[in-house]
Amino acid sequence: MRFAVRPTVGARHMMLATGLVAGLVLSACSATPSDAGGTVSNTQAAVAEVALTTGNATDGPAFPATVDSVYGELTIDAPPQRIVALTYQGADILVSLGVQPVAVAMSEQDIVDSRPWLSDQLTGTLDSGLSNPDYSVNIERILSYQPDLIVGDSWQIADQATFEKLNSMATTYAGAIKGNTDWDVLTLALGKAVGEPDKAAAAIADVQAKFAASRGELEALQGKTYQFVRFAMSEGFAFGNGSWLEQFGLTPATNQDNSMQGAGISLENLDQLNADVLVIWAYNDEQGVLEADRRFQDLPSTQAGLLVWADEKMAYATNGPGPLSLAYVNDVVTPLLAAGVAAGG
Repeated sequence: MRFAVRPTVGARHMMLATGLVAGLVLSACSATPSDAGGTVSNTQAAVAEVALTTGNATDGPAFPATVDSVYGELTIDAPPQRIVALTYQGADILVSLGVQPVAVAMSEQDIVDSRPWLSDQLTGTLDSGLSNPDYSVNIERILSYQPDLIVGDSWQIADQATFEKLNSMATTYAGAIKGNTDWDVLTLALGKAVGEPDKAAAAIADVQAKFAASRGELEALQGKTYQFVRFAMSEGFAFGNGSWLEQFGLTPATNQDNSMQGAGISLENLDQLNADVLVIWAYNDEQGVLEADRRFQDLPSTQAGLLVWADEKMAYATNGPGPLSLAYVNDVVTPLLAAGVAAGG
């Protein structure tokens, strides 16, 4: 979830390759959530906590609402009317809550190239100039939209001084923690902030239901192992955080490094990519190099038809997840895995 991704193709590839799925930590939908890849949030407990601390139609007024954030508690006195979203993840979540930002830090081309789940979803202004070339926030540009709520993240609003400057003008939410925040925690927090806690809980439940249905369709894969890597000839294979694959009932292979702290796997040792299901993002468009390698053709996943080629869209969808992008991941990956199962995988 947590790194800057911006308009130029070179910059996008560099940043995504450096931290592919660096912060994707999904709440496990299965009965036994995995602890691989970082903190797995307890969604049911989080939903219960929101129900206790935030009013709704039956419990009373939703405002004032208090939201915990990386820079301390934020109190929001009334429903925000003019929200500026500085991340595509924030925009995804807000739209899922039925709330339209007045401006979002992206361009139409960004949506076409790498965030198709946001196509025709946003009615506000798409303004990539809300971020500077160094990925910091453009404070003057943000304030030109006269926001009453600014939704960003700690990699953008990286210090107390920047936060205080923005927050003095409009309530500013910069994520729950420094680093990687679970998508469902963000959804619940923004649900509180905009007065839609019930919709937030419903959006999370809807995502869980979609993945539960997919697990039912992929019964033969339950408990099978996965690996998730990016590939470049110059680097070999580097592990990405593949915890999202656990939503399909898969488990990490013994050497799957969801912490992404290890050395990865060299091309010479590609036989170590021996999981039942293998997902690869060849981010320098070097897929053909692997497909021509006899050793690659002999991998268990290749032989079983359970090899999935990720692309930039998939990288963004799993790197900054929200209800819409997770539905996209489910819709794309489920039939690919189902086809492998049907072919005897």
